[in-house]
Amino acid sequence: MDAQSAPLKLFKEQLENESRKFAEHQALTERGHWLIWWYFSMLKRYSQERINEIVCDGGGDLGIDALDIDSDDHVHFYQFKNPEALEKSTFESGDIDRVLAGLHAILNRKHETIANPELRGRIEEIFQIVPSGYTLHIVTSSISSLSAESKQKLDGFVESLNGMPTYVFEDLRFLWDAFYTSHLPTLDEPLQFALENNPYPVKSSNHESYIFHLNATPIAEVYRKYGERLLQQNIRVSAGDNATNKAIESTCTGKDSGRFFHFNNGITFLCDSAGFDFFTKRLELTRAQVVNGGQTVRVLAKAYVEGRLKPDTLVLV
Repeated sequence: MDAQSAPLKLFKEQLENESRKFAEHQALTERGHWLIWWYFSMLKRYSQERINEIVCDGGGDLGIDALDIDSDDHVHFYQFKNPEALEKSTFESGDIDRVLAGLHAILNRKHETIANPELRGRIEEIFQIVPSGYTLHIVTSSISSLSAESKQKLDGFVESLNGMPTYVFEDLRFLWDAFYTSHLPTLDEPLQFALENNPYPVKSSNHESYIFHLNATPIAEVYRKYGERLLQQNIRVSAGDNATNKAIESTCTGKDSGRFFHFNNGITFLCDSAGFDFFTKRLELTRAQVVNGGQTVRVLAKAYVEGRLKPDTLVLV
């Protein structure tokens, strides 16, 4: 095993241990169910009740192990494989044939006599709404890839329905990334800022950003509300009253406060998503963290609490 795979081997062991606990707690006898419960508990953070509702694995499941409808009325079909070996090949052509045949039956309403009761109940929920889309999730706890034949069949299925359904292949690498992304320390509540001017959008690679200026007071108020929870992904702890922080404090409380924007490097928020409402001029950040500019945030909050923060202090964000 190469050095790149070593962390995946450790993660595989972690996943095994955690999913085994779910198996013991839920009395799961099927190894495939271990991964299902781990996936929805650890990645989606679903409750036990919701997981029980969406799991439909068993006889007459049409190759569908779970069926979930999200808050946007997007329908998600899942098929799971949970091999013990890290590099075991999964999802052979026959497995894909089975799930595609099941999807054809469901989408053409020919499932009534062949689907199990759990799956039929979930399917009826689909026909009571207008789905915004369909996605098939092919999930495995190994690092194998889809065979060329399997991929060809999946692509053909999507093309035959004019791209309305889509599919995603989620192997151990995907699960690893999704697990650590979802478990990064962050704020559960969204942050909202009222802006005087529209933010300037910037796109770099796969990342989209907003650049704007903001009065220092709402930044200080956010820190007062959340404290160091706002800075858990920031690698630097408070530097105290060092020379740089004293200069920041002197500027935001003194005669040069109006030029703070030009003297200070500003702060950087990292978040899962950001949306700007052009009518209300409010920017909302979900799962936000300050990853650069923690010293500035702390100093502004301190000056604000002490009543010395000048109201004309503007910060680059």
